[in-house]
Amino acid sequence: GHVPVVAVLLRNGAKKRVEALWWASRYGNASVVELLLCQLENDCDRPSTEEDDCSTNKWHPLLVASALGHANVVKLLLEQKIWETNAALMAASERGHDRVVKLLLAEENQDKDQIAAALQVACQGGHI
Repeated sequence: GHVPVVAVLLRNGAKKRVEALWWASRYGNASVVELLLCQLENDCDRPSTEEDDCSTNKWHPLLVASALGHANVVKLLLEQKIWETNAALMAASERGHDRVVKLLLAEENQDKDQIAAALQVACQGGHI
């Protein structure tokens, strides 16, 4: 798999770790996400909610993983408690990713209006 390759690259000074986290989240590679999160934590280089260099359209790793239904990755990212979950809930609901929606709702006390909005987009998308 990709974990040994990513590990070698990290040991040899690979930069742009937050961007790499975005790409691993995008493609649902939970093992690489876990490795990158560990590396970021050890380096005191944790991504922040303000950090937008991981994508030009400001889709943070939690949002992109939620939108694409990568539940295992979403679970890992939620443990970090870095990114807000409102947009992620909307994206997962709109696309019918029920496992991700359950994870997001269980993790944080969502605003009732946000849950109502997520219900509306789920219904509009036919995910009843």
